[in-house]
Amino acid sequence: MDKSKTPTQPNNASANLSKASTTTLHTPLTTASSLFSYEENMSTKQINIGFENIRYSTRLGFFRRETKDILHGITGFFKAGELSAIVGPSGAGKSTCLNILSGYTAFGYTGDVLVNESLRDIKAFKQNVAFITQDTSLQPYLTVNEAMHFSANLKIGAHMSKSAKRERVKKILEAIGMYENRHTRTGQLSGGQKKRLSIALELVNNPPVLILDEPTSGLDSSTSNQCISLLKKLALEGRTVICTIHQPSALTFEMFDHLYAIARGSCIYSGGTQNLVPFLADVGLECPESYNPADYLMEIATDDYGPQNDKLIAKIENGRNNSYRQSKAAKAKQLEAMHKIDKMMASGLMTPVTAPVLPTPAIVNSNNILLNNQQKYTSSNNTASSHPYYYQHRNSGNQQSSARTKPLTPIKEMASRLGDSRGLLGDNSQNNTKELDSSAENGCCPPQQQPNLCKSENIYATPFYRQLGILLLRTFLILWRDKSLTLLRFIIHLVTALMIGFIYYGIGNEAENTLNNFRYCFYSIMFIMYSAFSSILVKFPLEFPIVSREHFNRWYSLRAYYVAITLADIPIQMVCTTVYIVITYVLTDQPGDIFRVVLFCVITFLTALVGQSIGLAVGASLNIKLAAILGPFFICPFLTFSGFFVQEKHAPEALKWLFKISFLKYSFEGSVMSIFGFDRPRLECSEMYCHYSRPQVFLKDVGMLNANYEMAIIFLVSLFLALRIIAFYIMSFRLRLFR
Repeated sequence: MDKSKTPTQPNNASANLSKASTTTLHTPLTTASSLFSYEENMSTKQINIGFENIRYSTRLGFFRRETKDILHGITGFFKAGELSAIVGPSGAGKSTCLNILSGYTAFGYTGDVLVNESLRDIKAFKQNVAFITQDTSLQPYLTVNEAMHFSANLKIGAHMSKSAKRERVKKILEAIGMYENRHTRTGQLSGGQKKRLSIALELVNNPPVLILDEPTSGLDSSTSNQCISLLKKLALEGRTVICTIHQPSALTFEMFDHLYAIARGSCIYSGGTQNLVPFLADVGLECPESYNPADYLMEIATDDYGPQNDKLIAKIENGRNNSYRQSKAAKAKQLEAMHKIDKMMASGLMTPVTAPVLPTPAIVNSNNILLNNQQKYTSSNNTASSHPYYYQHRNSGNQQSSARTKPLTPIKEMASRLGDSRGLLGDNSQNNTKELDSSAENGCCPPQQQPNLCKSENIYATPFYRQLGILLLRTFLILWRDKSLTLLRFIIHLVTALMIGFIYYGIGNEAENTLNNFRYCFYSIMFIMYSAFSSILVKFPLEFPIVSREHFNRWYSLRAYYVAITLADIPIQMVCTTVYIVITYVLTDQPGDIFRVVLFCVITFLTALVGQSIGLAVGASLNIKLAAILGPFFICPFLTFSGFFVQEKHAPEALKWLFKISFLKYSFEGSVMSIFGFDRPRLECSEMYCHYSRPQVFLKDVGMLNANYEMAIIFLVSLFLALRIIAFYIMSFRLRLFR
């Protein structure tokens, strides 16, 4: 969408993008080291995100006639290497702004989103951003280590060896303080641990842009400081880190490099945190000394001091005024804030966290000249030496270890992610470093040609078949550990089969019980259909937050996920269905002809698959509450016109067509035909007179004499395939609609 727009003349907000946007930073390896080695390992490519005159509206009401403006032409930009925060009261438009910047919301807004001063190519940009939503839903039955390995195998291609992936996962877990909990299931983690793990899952492929929605939501003050400290250290590596935060504490507030405040859809401040108080003073609002400036700003935004927002918007020019951005001298306060956090970590008050690093492989340039690790490079003001930590800890004694460390992703490891594409990373591609070879033992990829990022094969790091294999493994592992649900399904089928088997015990060859046998066929079809329908009805609604996040962050394609959940549940349903059929068929003494057993099993299995498909389609269409309430309602029309309650010949002419589209009618006819059809001989009669001793007479009375078993099979197979396709497109549509 963005690249199709006509670029506007850059104002002073977008003009500042060019000053720091396309700077290619090399690792400034020096003999002196800072406390955090990541400061000396800035990312090779830096991505700055700007936006101009963004407007967004939504329609409200049952008939969606009322229009509400969410964003009112806001402008701003966020630099690489900075931790930026979007703040504002509830309903101000923070999350909407964040969704637009991340590409999560790709339609419905006006204005330009810029990446390094060029209009954003949304397809290429998505491969460079990791979006972490406020809902940190995780697979509860996976351990921390398993979740990380599944993420690494899906997000990193075959260019990295398995041992290198394992080493990367270990380094990340150690850096975020989760290595000791690596065997703990994610469902047993605390809120802070879940937040850190959700960040770590997206770090495995080292995205240059991290965007987080309310990362401190639901966390206490100490855990919030720990989380923001981790984000700050990740930003120091050269990443662009943007997050929304409702009301930061004083310590958290000081760690932000850039503050972007929104009130009622307009920008009321854009600049460094240390410049907020002077900015408010310029418009006659004196912040009390005992106040947290962030709290004071939120009180102003909610009109606690009267209508002041218009003055702030005019002063900051709705985000276009850049005179309040952070200066170098302001980093001193950040140094103090980070020291406080580090002391708390050192004293054991909170788990130590830092940005993960890996050993540096030997790097060879295009002329096969070995680049000495001690070679010094110069860069702009973003080098580690310009940061206060560098001077404070240059004699910390870690010079050698620091010289051997580097960011997670070696230079040019992923050409499809870090390379230029239609202006994604600026227009200085002629100055980019040549493709680099890397050692096999460190799992780096060989040199490769720059691909077209808009081709579908470049969207995901792993091919479809590998995604499917990994997702199947993960799904089977979850099903195996979720024994309560799987075992419950098995017990329900077993108990129901025994109950029905003893109720209709031995009636299969008795002419006087022909009607009861008829009822047995109907109950079997209904039970199998409903159990299959209910078992998968809430599958997608429960996993929707996880699937939405993982799919957007390019873990896997929706097609791979859909095929995986389809294939994973079929074996369980088939086992349960087989248990029911075997027990009831034997106890009711149905005919032992092999072909009749096969016909009955086939029609029952197909009914289960169709029931699953309907449940999947309904679950994909509705949220979990509506799916549970309205789900059975979708079965009622098929049940009414199944031929059990009223025969087609007795129905009104205007309703007879409904019998033709009822899958339960075909399932019911197929099961009855497998028991009574195909010229079955006379049934045994122990009474004086049995009206239905001849199966053909019974089939004629119930209107199934001309029923076609083959037609029933064709209809059920066709409906199964059609419903699966429909359910897939409903899922795809809902994922886009949700954004």
